[in-house]
Amino acid sequence: MNITASIDEYINDYDNFIYCKGEANKFHIQATKIWQNYDLSTVLYYKSTKKTAKVKNNRVFLLVSSIFNSPEILFVSKKQNFIDNLLQYGDVYLVKWNNPEKQYKINDYVLSLSTIINKLKTQNVTKKIDLVGHCIGGNLAVAITILKQQYIRSLTMLTSPWDYSHFLLAIKLYKMFGFYDLIKETELVPKIYIQIMFFLMFPNQFQQKIVNYETRTKFEKENYLLVEKWLQSGTNLAKATYDEIITNLVEHNMLLNNEWYINDKQIDPSKISVPVCIITSKKDKIAPKNSILPLHKSLKNSTLIEIAGGHISYLLKDNQNFNNNYKKWLTTI
Repeated sequence: MNITASIDEYINDYDNFIYCKGEANKFHIQATKIWQNYDLSTVLYYKSTKKTAKVKNNRVFLLVSSIFNSPEILFVSKKQNFIDNLLQYGDVYLVKWNNPEKQYKINDYVLSLSTIINKLKTQNVTKKIDLVGHCIGGNLAVAITILKQQYIRSLTMLTSPWDYSHFLLAIKLYKMFGFYDLIKETELVPKIYIQIMFFLMFPNQFQQKIVNYETRTKFEKENYLLVEKWLQSGTNLAKATYDEIITNLVEHNMLLNNEWYINDKQIDPSKISVPVCIITSKKDKIAPKNSILPLHKSLKNSTLIEIAGGHISYLLKDNQNFNNNYKKWLTTI
C-alpha cells in the first residue's frame, strides 16, 4: 500500500474513532475532583480499593502530569493504565494542569504543587508522599521534593529530561525560519503550536508511522488512535512559561547548571535524600537517556531503569515490562 492509501485508511479510522468515548473518559468520571488550585491546576483523587501485601503500608501517591498534554496518556485504556497500577499500592492524587488565564512562570507551577501538598496535609494525609512526575512534570517534582522534602517519601521521574541541550539546534532553526515570530505578540501559546513544534523536531517519523499503520493489528491500531486522540488534548501555555522553557531550560540549560532558584532557594538535586527512581526508554528522543544521566549521577540514592520503547510508547507497548520493573523498585524502598 502506498503512502496516499495509508493516509486515507488512517484518516477514515481516526474519524470513526475520535468521537468514541474511551477508557480515559471513564477514568475521569471515576475520579473525585477535590479542588481547583486557582486556574492553574486541578487535583483529582482516586481511592485505592485493592488491599495488597506487596507494600507494607498503604501509600499516598501524588502524580504530576506534563504541562504540555493532558494526563490521559497515563490511563488511555484499561489495559494501559499506570494509575490503576499505582492504586494497587495506595491512593492516588493526580495533578491536572489547566489552561492558564495569567502569565504564569515555571516557578508558579512548583508553588502550585506546594499549595497542593499543604492542603493534603490539612486533610488528614498523614503519610509521606510518593511523588511521581511525568515528562516536564518530573522537573517540577524534583523542585518540590527539595522544597518539601520533609513530606516526601520517594520520587519517581517518568521520561523526564534534565539536560535540555539536545533541543538547542531545533530552537535555533525555529527562530531562523520565523516560526517563533508567529507567537511573539501573543499572551497564550495555543496547544496546536506546541504539537507542531514537536512534529518539526522529528518530521521523518510522520511518514513512517503512517506507512506502518496498515501493518498493525486491530489492538495496535486502537492503541495508536488512542495516542493520536491524546495528542489533541493538550493545554495552552502562557507565553511567559513558553519563553522560560526556551530561554532558561534550553538556551541557558538552567537545570543542568544548577541555576534554578525558587524564592532564593537553589534547586540542587544533590540535596535530595529520598529514594529516586528514574525511568528512561531506549528510543526516547524527547528525553533521551543522556539527558537524564547528569541528574542520576548527582543524586544520592537513585535507581535508573531503562526499558524498551519511546517517550510514551513504553506506557503502551512495553507496559508489563515497565510495570514489573517499577514494582520491583517500589517494593524495595
